Amino acid sequence: MSNSRHGQAIILLADGFEEKPVGTFLTTLREAGLSVNLVGLRTKQVSGVHGLTIVPDMSLERLLDMAHTIRAIILPDGVSHLARLRQDPRVNLLSEKVSDKVILIGLGPQTEQVICASFKPHANNFLILGQEANLDLDDFAQSVAHQLMEL
Repeated sequence: MSNSRHGQAIILLADGFEEKPVGTFLTTLREAGLSVNLVGLRTKQVSGVHGLTIVPDMSLERLLDMAHTIRAIILPDGVSHLARLRQDPRVNLLSEKVSDKVILIGLGPQTEQVICASFKPHANNFLILGQEANLDLDDFAQSVAHQLMEL
């Protein structure tokens, strides 16, 4: 059962996302008891860079009404995925609606550009996979889960 007292974490998805980090983070955070939702730019299937398709738990449109409950926003890597996020004005609107305490988590080096461009008010409060010393994907997911459980 998820622990909503910690707020919710969302994994923001558009076509072209990197699948492995999404699966790892979704599983690790949910196993830790955190509330995690997959949020798509649309409600229909979203396709990963290698062809895996996922049906999001909710659309970005619906999430905008619940933005105050978000504690962490997780952005998977993927060039076309990140380009789609940068082009969608609702991502900037999400940035305006979330709390100033939200943690942004990038699952690859290219995510920093989207974080700095689209989440300007929160751009100092982020973690990027690869910037954390000697952490692989599984260790990074465990570290993030631990940090979110302490909040």
